[in-house]
Amino acid sequence: MRRALLIVLGLVISGVFVAIAVKEMDWPKVAETIRRMDPMPWLPLSVLAYLVGQFVRGVRCRLLVSHEANISTMTGSNIVIIGYAVNTVLPARMGEVARAGVMSERTGLPFIQSLTVTFLERVLDGLAILSVLLVTTLMLPVEGLIKNTVYVASIVLGSAAAGITIAVASPEFLTTLISRTVGVIGRRWHDAALRLSMYVANGVSYLRVPRDAVRVGLLSVLVWVIETVMFLLLFPAFGLPIEFWWAALAMAVTNLGILVPSAPGYVGPFHYFCMMALISVGVDESVALGFAVVVHITIHVPIIVWGVGVAVWYGVELGSTVAMAKFVWNEGLDSHQSGAAVIGALTPRRRDLLTTRFLKALVESLVPIEELGLSQDKQDEVLSGTTDFVRGQIGGMSTRLRILFAFGMAGFKFLVRLRYIRGFCQLPLTRRQRVVEMWAYGPIGPARQLFRALRSTALLACYEHPLVIDTNPSISVEERSV
Repeated sequence: MRRALLIVLGLVISGVFVAIAVKEMDWPKVAETIRRMDPMPWLPLSVLAYLVGQFVRGVRCRLLVSHEANISTMTGSNIVIIGYAVNTVLPARMGEVARAGVMSERTGLPFIQSLTVTFLERVLDGLAILSVLLVTTLMLPVEGLIKNTVYVASIVLGSAAAGITIAVASPEFLTTLISRTVGVIGRRWHDAALRLSMYVANGVSYLRVPRDAVRVGLLSVLVWVIETVMFLLLFPAFGLPIEFWWAALAMAVTNLGILVPSAPGYVGPFHYFCMMALISVGVDESVALGFAVVVHITIHVPIIVWGVGVAVWYGVELGSTVAMAKFVWNEGLDSHQSGAAVIGALTPRRRDLLTTRFLKALVESLVPIEELGLSQDKQDEVLSGTTDFVRGQIGGMSTRLRILFAFGMAGFKFLVRLRYIRGFCQLPLTRRQRVVEMWAYGPIGPARQLFRALRSTALLACYEHPLVIDTNPSISVEERSV
C-alpha cells in the first residue's frame, strides 16, 4: 500500500508540474524551436560531458566504500548508472533502492549500509548543487521561484547534513539515541536497531578522515560543474549565448527541483524547473521549454542504454553462476568425478568493524615482529596472516560486543588524532608502539580491557604462524602461549 501511495503521489506531482509548464504554451513555436536547433557538434559534446560526469561519480562511489570493499571505478560508475536508469523507468525515485541493492550485491556490504552510502551520495550531490546555486545568485539577480527553491533546499539538505555529521563525528551518540528510542518502543527490536546504527555508522565512515571528506566534497562539486558544462554546450544549438552562469542556474534549479518523488524520468518537474530558470534570465518561453526537452533526452537516453547494458551483463554473470552451481550440485557431486569447477568469484560480506589498514597498523604495534629473525617478506606475510586472523575473531563476536569494540576503537583513534594531529596509521612505528603500550598496559582499566582481547589474539596468531615456528624452533609451546 505504501509503495502504491508513493507511485500515485509521484504521478500527481508530475501531472501538476506538466500542467503548469504547458499552460498557454505556443506548441507550434516549441516544435519549430526544436526542429531548427543545430545539433552538431553541440549535442555529441554535451553527451560526452555527461558521461564523463558519470565516471567521476564512479570514482566517488569507489572511495565511499573503499574502507570495506575494493571495487573499480567502472563498477562504481555502473552502480550509479543502475540507479539513474531505474529512476528513468520507475516513479518515486525507486532507483535509489535498486542502486543500493546492486551495490550490496557487487560489494558484499549489508543492504542497509549500501542504502546509507546511496543516501550520503544524494546529500553530497544536493549540497554541491546548492553551493553552485548560491555562487550563481551572487552573479545573477534571482527572485520568486528560484529564491524559494534556495530556501527549501537549504532547510532540507541542512537537516540531512546535520544527521550525517552526527553519524560521522559521534557514532556512539547515534547508537545511544537509537538504542534508547527503540527501548521505549519494544525490547525485541533492540538488537536489530543496534545493527542498523552500526551499518549507518559504517556507511559514512570514509568521511571521518578530514582529508578524505574534502576529497569527496571536491569530487561532488566537480560532478556538477561538469553537468553545468553539459547544459552550457547545448546553448549554441538553440542560438543562446554561451553564458556559464545561465547554465549553472538552469542546472542547479532543475536538479534541486527533481529531488521530490515524481513520475518516471522526472517528467514534469524537470521541464518546469529548467524552463523557469531560463525564463528568469530572459530566454523566450518556447525556447526554454524546447531546451528543457532536449536536455532531458540528452541525459536519459545514454542512461537507459548504459543501464540496460549493465543490467544485462550483471544478469548474465548471476545467471551463469547459478546455472554452474546447479550443474555441480546435480551432476558433479552425483557422478563422483574428480576435479573441480569454478562457479564464480564471490565477494564475502565483511563483518569487521575496522579497516584492514588500521587493524594491520595495530597488529604491527602489538607483536614483536622485528625480534623474530624474519626477512622483510616473511615479516609482511606474518603480519598479513595475523591481521586476517584477528579480523576474523572480531567478526565472530556477538553484535553487542562488536559494536562496543567499534566505539572503543573510534574513541582511541579520535584521542590519538587529537594528541598527535595525525591519524594512528600516519604515526611512525616506534610512536605507534608507545601509544599502544600506554593503552594496553597502562593504568587506565577500560583501556586495558579494550586492548586485552586484541593483544592476546594478535600474539597468539603471530607466534603460532608456521613461518615463526619454522624460523624459531627453540621457542617452546609454553613460551609461545605466554
